[in-house]
Amino acid sequence: MSIIEETIAKLKLTDLQSTSKVASQELPALKESEVLEIVELLKDVEGNNGFLAIAQTVGTSLDKVKEVQTARLSKISELTPSEEE
Repeated sequence: MSIIEETIAKLKLTDLQSTSKVASQELPALKESEVLEIVELLKDVEGNNGFLAIAQTVGTSLDKVKEVQTARLSKISELTPSEEE
């Protein structure tokens, strides 16, 4: 067993859960302008310092950025012509 596993094994559930009230708050729904800003930033994730930095720039959560990225990739796939055509 590694030191990480040994240390984690000794902790209780309350030791492992977030105590931040921010984590449990529901963020407001994204506005269209925010979605468009996220899409633009996602065109160069690395150049914009990653998903978390994009979320912080727009003022939303990492989950919302990932949700936009999933929808963006789905739309790209939908609009990209297949090689069979």
